[in-house]
Amino acid sequence: MEALVEKGLVKSIGVSNFNVQLMWDMMSYAKIMPVINEVELHPLLVQDKLVKFMKAYNIVPIAFCPLARGSDSSDIPNVIESDLIVKLAEKYKKTGGQILLNWGLCRGHVIIPKSSKIHRL
Repeated sequence: MEALVEKGLVKSIGVSNFNVQLMWDMMSYAKIMPVINEVELHPLLVQDKLVKFMKAYNIVPIAFCPLARGSDSSDIPNVIESDLIVKLAEKYKKTGGQILLNWGLCRGHVIIPKSSKIHRL
């Protein structure tokens, strides 16, 4: 990837699913540091240690799955329907999804929401 930057074919490097240890390891030998790391981030998986590490090195966290996984997964609760999110949505006259997306933006994440519903796309 560094060769692509040096040749001018890409402007920067990004990684995905790198934890603190992997980031630290890569930074020990990389000539060109990544500018982003795409990881799962939402209120049920805040990854504070990783996000603080990335911000300390000016690496932008990109949140995939910022709405959590919803009720279709048995091991992860539907965070949009949680009491707190419902109350906040009512208070601010927003949807649960808007509350969760704003949470990520306020924490400095770039967010990549996904939907399989046509009306939300």
